[in-house]
Amino acid sequence: MLYRVVRAVFWVYLKVFHGFHTEGSQNLPDRGPAIVASNHRHWLDPVLLACSFRRPICFMAKEELFRSPAIARLLRAVGAFPVRRGQMDRAALRTALEALRGGKVLGIFPEGTRSRSGQLLRAEPGVGFMADKGQAPVVPCGIIGNYRLFQPLQVVVDDPVTVVSGQAPARTEAHQATADCVMERIAALIGSRTLITSEPTGRQ
Repeated sequence: MLYRVVRAVFWVYLKVFHGFHTEGSQNLPDRGPAIVASNHRHWLDPVLLACSFRRPICFMAKEELFRSPAIARLLRAVGAFPVRRGQMDRAALRTALEALRGGKVLGIFPEGTRSRSGQLLRAEPGVGFMADKGQAPVVPCGIIGNYRLFQPLQVVVDDPVTVVSGQAPARTEAHQATADCVMERIAALIGSRTLITSEPTGRQ
């Protein structure tokens, strides 16, 4: 319930101040495990993805955000869970895989961090690992636009990526191949689309 309330509040904000628009949201399966993967430039990106789909999305969030008890409670209430960046966080991996095995949607930013310049970074193999272990399709999303007030923002959603699996020791290479494929799709989404220029109050 809290997830829906928070999402509704942000959806109104995005619609009024950014003319928010989503294209291709039907590419996320209606049920079963799935991974939503996107480029990452701004702290608002998880909100944009959450507002793009009817299904709730569980996000990994950097551990530092959970140091405040109040913020930690809010984040957990909307389905987020902490991850220690820059290291193998087995607890976070278990939580993510449990979500997928429970038929939920997991939100991942394959680059592993925000790109300050806006240029795409090479994906970490984690998204391939999650897709393989969780037996989940990866749905690439491109976030396009300017985060300043009254500047348009949109999310463009591609068809799911087929998971490239493999056997050890080649499995790591297979995971990276999946991650690279996802980022290539995201790059194509960003590079081949123009911004929606309708008025901020325009309908989706």
